[in-house]
Amino acid sequence: MIRVLLLLLLLASPALAQGRFFVEGLVGNITLDLSNQAAFGMDLGTNGGVKELAGPFGLRGGLSLGVRQGQANFGLEAGATFSLGRPPIDPEVGVGFTAIFGGGAPVFAIRAFGGAEFALNRNVSLLAGLVPIVQFAGGGTAFGFSIQTGLRVYP
Repeated sequence: MIRVLLLLLLLASPALAQGRFFVEGLVGNITLDLSNQAAFGMDLGTNGGVKELAGPFGLRGGLSLGVRQGQANFGLEAGATFSLGRPPIDPEVGVGFTAIFGGGAPVFAIRAFGGAEFALNRNVSLLAGLVPIVQFAGGGTAFGFSIQTGLRVYP
């Protein structure tokens, strides 16, 4: 898996020079899973990516640690974003995939993102958004929402 990601990064490196790299520190998610019984989960992670890689399109990926239904988990995510505006308030939408391991069977999810980036200065922004999630685990499908907040830094 890591070899594939490194190969994709190497192949995309000429295009990455056009974008603006970012790191999202301490991104928090609070999730409501609306399956048979409503369950809450909380994740804390870090994301990174490139904004405006090809026009308004960008890429992002991340790692997270969390608790879901009383069990610890580890998550990986990758996705694409689309910027709808310019600072100081920059609406953003995106879609991506997530894999969560730990606490039983692995969970795979498709996530959408709708939110905004609020610029504090040239290199630091606040990020807030709503994330609808469709999860696939243990032969079943569940739908939920996540509220995502964090700090985005442009090195």
